[in-house]
Formats: sequence, C-alpha cells, structure tokens
Amino acid sequence: KSGGYVKNSHLIGLFRRICKLLHFGIYPVFIFDGESPYLKKLTTLKRRKQKKKREMAYLANNRKLLMKEFLIKELEKQKNKKTDENEESIEEEIVLDEEK
Repeated sequence: KSGGYVKNSHLIGLFRRICKLLHFGIYPVFIFDGESPYLKKLTTLKRRKQKKKREMAYLANNRKLLMKEFLIKELEKQKNKKTDENEESIEEEIVLDEEK
C-alpha cells in the first residue's frame, strides 16, 4: 500500500494470474524442461481426438448438405419434366379436339 517492496511478489503475481485463469475456465499446464509429463500427454491426446471428431462431424455435415442439394435439384428436374409433359399432353388434347 505504501509502494514499498513486497516480499515474494513474483509468486503472489503468479498465484493471482493462475486464479484468474481458473476463474475463466482455463486450466494452465506448466511445462518444465525434460520429457513431457503424463498429464500433458493425456491432454494432447484428448485434444487430438476432439479435433478429429469435430473434423469427422464437419465432413458428415457437408455430405448431408450436398445430398440435400442434389435431391432438391433432382426433384426440381422431375417436376419440370412432368410439367413439360403435362403441357405437351394438354396441347395434344387441344389439337385433337380441334380436329374433331
């Protein structure tokens, strides 16, 4: 409070920063020189699996959307074909009626 030196201020700052991260749902992972800790390996494996799962869901979603577009276009073609056939048959009936 008086602006003087606080003993172990670097540790207090680190502790407060960690508390703030935890408050926002961020779980810090501390890495030290040497081989990766077991927890870090688990975390990276978990993230890879989640990423792969999201990618697969994304691709599946794209396939569904493409199939829907394809089906819609096919239905429109069939509808147009039927209306063209109906118009032709109506014209033929009119011609036949006129001939009688």
